Amino acid sequence: MDAKSYWNRVKLLLAQEKKTIRNLAKACRRSPATVYGWIAKGTYPTILEGHIIARYLGVSTGYLLSGKNEIQTPEIKNIRSLLKEAERRLARVVLILYSL
Repeated sequence: MDAKSYWNRVKLLLAQEKKTIRNLAKACRRSPATVYGWIAKGTYPTILEGHIIARYLGVSTGYLLSGKNEIQTPEIKNIRSLLKEAERRLARVVLILYSL
């Protein structure tokens, strides 16, 4: 698990979705230069930014970090649904905080 692999997965997903790093940067409320800097330096985004990137690309943060799809069992699906609800609520809080 290294940052270069993380960013390679991000770039691949961006290309598949026909999205750009500029769009990704806007979703993270960062400048494109900042995102390009993370990529060039091989650094990870913050946890919050990583979460935003994963949601923007429609994948889990775990996938971006490991490249592995997660196993689906009924228990995991239940936990995932609870986590998605928590993510929705967190996203609302983040929007409120950014608007202050």
